[in-house]
Amino acid sequence: MANDEHVALLDKGVATWNEWRDKNPDIRPDLSGANFFGEDLIGADLREADLARADLWFADLREAHLSCANLVEADLGGRGEENETMRERIVFSFFFSLSLSDRWVDV
Repeated sequence: MANDEHVALLDKGVATWNEWRDKNPDIRPDLSGANFFGEDLIGADLREADLARADLWFADLREAHLSCANLVEADLGGRGEENETMRERIVFSFFFSLSLSDRWVDV
């Protein structure tokens, strides 16, 4: 279940969210199960965020930082080629972040 304060912060906009993330680098945001359907999340710092089971249909995740984010069962649905490209970027970001970390694991 998502932390209501974390969801409310992100709902205030990416600039507010990223500022909070800069001031609180040790907090792992819990956004699990939250509804971000169609939200503008361009450039959002979602590193290490728990987005498990989150609804990200049609959310604009361009330039969002998703390194080490938990996307298990997150709904990345949508239609068309643009959505496939986003899924590819997310998968690449995930594996790239693993390769840079000192905790590389086989998946």
